[in-house]
Parts: sequence; C-alpha cells; structure tokens
Amino acid sequence: MIQFDKVTKNYDSDLKALHNVTLTINQGECFGVVGESGSGKSTFLRLLNQLERPTSGTITVAQQVLATLSERDIKKRQQQIGMIFQQFNLLHNQTVAQNVALPLKLRGKMEPARVLDMLAFVNLTHKADAYPRELSGGEKQRVAIARALVIEPKLLLCDEPTSALDAQHVDEVLSLLEKIHSQFQTTMVIVSHELAVIKRMCQRAAIFNRGELVGITAVKSAENAQQYDSYEARAMEILQQ
Repeated sequence: MIQFDKVTKNYDSDLKALHNVTLTINQGECFGVVGESGSGKSTFLRLLNQLERPTSGTITVAQQVLATLSERDIKKRQQQIGMIFQQFNLLHNQTVAQNVALPLKLRGKMEPARVLDMLAFVNLTHKADAYPRELSGGEKQRVAIARALVIEPKLLLCDEPTSALDAQHVDEVLSLLEKIHSQFQTTMVIVSHELAVIKRMCQRAAIFNRGELVGITAVKSAENAQQYDSYEARAMEILQQ
C-alpha cells in the first residue's frame, strides 16, 4: 500500500509542483492519475519512483516511511519498480532481446530464459533479434513493457503509455496491461490525459489541477465496450456509423 500524507513538492519559493496531497493507493490496485499539462502528474510519478523527495509531508510504501530509508535501501526499492514511458526509451543500437535484458544486465544478472519468457508474454519472440527501427510503435511499447516486467516489479508506473500510438496499437497495449494486472496482480499507476484509457483500466483515479489534488473518484467501467480484432474492423465500424 502507498500513502501520501500532506505531501508538498516545491522547486522554488514561487512554484509548488504539488501542494498538500493526501491519498492512498491500495496493493494490487490499478490507479489512475489525470490532469492537464502542468497539473503535477509528472512530479507525482517522480516522487513515487523516488527520483525526488518531497519538500514536506510523508510518503509511506509497505508501512515504511521513505524519508527514513538509506540511499542503499532507496535503490533497492527502486529496483522493485517498473516504468513504462510515452516514447518507449529503447536503445536503438540494441536488439529487442538486449533492450529487455538491460535491467538485468545493470544488476549483473544474465537470465536469457527470463528475457525469452517476457518476450513470449508480449508476443514478440519472433522479434528478439530485431532493432527498434524495424518495429511499429505498438511493438516498441510492448518491448518496453517486457523490459519493465523482466525485474518482476511490485509497482508498475505507466507515464502516458498510449499517447504515441495509433488507435489499434492503443487497444493492443491496453489489453496487455489488463493481462499484466489480471495475471500478476501488480499494483499499477497510470498517468494519462486520455480519459478513455483511465476509464478502461482503473478502479479509481486522482484528478490534479496546478499541483492540487482536486479529488479522487471511483471509475465506472464502460459496459459492453466494443473490441476489434483489427484496424480494418475498427475503421469499418466507425465509418459506417
């Protein structure tokens, strides 16, 4: 469980990126964070993955107050966090398999079987020796997801995971994230300005505006949402309406 208690983050005396934020994210929950540009979403993520520390207030994860942890313990906790980025952040001079293996390599581990398992999970085994330039946007994001999962994270942070994708690839990536949440019960935090993404994925969502937490709402799932097997089927249905 993650708890923010009156958390404020200042970058200078005039700019409060977050102000007096109190919220709880339950273990195993898929939690959404929404707001316009400059609302504080990115700062919220940076505090969650412990790249920054709050100016005031406390952040508690699994009953441990982060401010009391040593730098070594913070690094260990960071190693339990997977991150999925909007622009994929793949190394273009590395193959798909090498990109997925990177988090393991940074820890001095060589686990080729684990890498292959993750590629199979995202249905990209046949692309193991390809380079990012040879992939579609959806395939690049699936590689990034496999890279995030290879460390078996307890927390998965998704920063605008579908914003760079076309409609069909959005559906593929969201289906994969749903599979991750269902199969592994991973706690997930999804930051997105796309309300349809939050509506499909999350049980609850926090709404931010200029660093303020406006509110937290339960998310009502869309019923009978149409699923498409292909871009062509999606296009045909929409164009004929």
